[in-house]
Amino acid sequence: MSIPCDVILDVLLLLPVKSILRFRSLSKYFCRMIDCPTFIDFHLNHSSKTGSNRSLMVNDVTAGTGSIYQIDLDSPGSHAVELALPFQRVPFPLVDGFKPRCGEIFGSCNGLVALRDDEGITLWNPSTAKHRAVPKFWTGFVWLEGFGYDAIAKDYKAIIISKEDNEKHLRVMVYSLKADSWRRIEDLYTPTTEHFWTYYPKLYSALVGSSLHWAVVPRSGHDLLNNIILAFDLSTEKFREVPSPKVEIEGVKILKKVMELGGCLSLTYDCHHRSRQNNWLYGDIWIMKKYGVESSWTRLFTIPFCFYPKATPLCFTNKGDKVLLFCEDGIRILFFWYDLKSSDTQRIFPFRLPGTGNTKYVCVTRASIICTRSLVPLHAHV
Repeated sequence: MSIPCDVILDVLLLLPVKSILRFRSLSKYFCRMIDCPTFIDFHLNHSSKTGSNRSLMVNDVTAGTGSIYQIDLDSPGSHAVELALPFQRVPFPLVDGFKPRCGEIFGSCNGLVALRDDEGITLWNPSTAKHRAVPKFWTGFVWLEGFGYDAIAKDYKAIIISKEDNEKHLRVMVYSLKADSWRRIEDLYTPTTEHFWTYYPKLYSALVGSSLHWAVVPRSGHDLLNNIILAFDLSTEKFREVPSPKVEIEGVKILKKVMELGGCLSLTYDCHHRSRQNNWLYGDIWIMKKYGVESSWTRLFTIPFCFYPKATPLCFTNKGDKVLLFCEDGIRILFFWYDLKSSDTQRIFPFRLPGTGNTKYVCVTRASIICTRSLVPLHAHV
């Protein structure tokens, strides 16, 4: 008895990528079906709608020994798994005051992960173990970077924004996977050229739709108190400013970082409130429920940094009732699930060594990043 094709398709869509890849060796029919762009899109869309097949990627930048770890968010209590890398991690050169470190993950989109080191960028699908190395196409210090999908051109693009010492503007370079080429577009004058070492190297871009976002210091502001949200449209390749919430607090607030949460643009304010009895720091997390509409900004929750230092929200649970927080406490990295209704937290220990109470040391310079496991290929003309 033969099984109808639509039934086979429905079953495959429910499987994780690792299981699907095993079916490629079953027959030529299964191999063609799984490699078909339509099936790849169906599987990716199913994962996006259900919030399944998500992994947390943790990038250890320790030079010489740095690893990339994956934590399965579909399996509560899962431990970090060190991934086998099909490419070599090249350390950045020694810079005054900084130890040598491995290349950085700087973006993730549709299962593809983008990494940068001193020799270029690597686009990598951890699920299929396929990668593409792109030689270095920029000069100067990298200020901002991002990776995303241009839905109109159906093209994956990486953007590198760098600065030469003798220039006041920023150079903007765009790499296209579809064309397998890079080009320089219009220079950027918006961010100030100050605060680089203390601020910009720790920033991730936030990919929402087909636009990348960063929290930057405007050229007219000269300090972090005047930060704005800078957006780059991957389709039009134009920059613009996205309005931030209009909110007044007692004390000082700094727009520190922007994130993607549940498909929406989100941000964190670092707030400093001083009174006669207290001098405390806390984080205000906001979410833009309707993209581009200033009035749709809504405060999601507030969290004290004394308990959750430098907290960065990473993702919702499938039910949307909890948020995964990434925290930095000196040399330690901590992970918590934050309950939006009760404000309770539950710490998870993905780096705890089995059978011991010890935790593996991991050196990071940025928060972890969410990656949806997928079958998306890395050849040109995608």
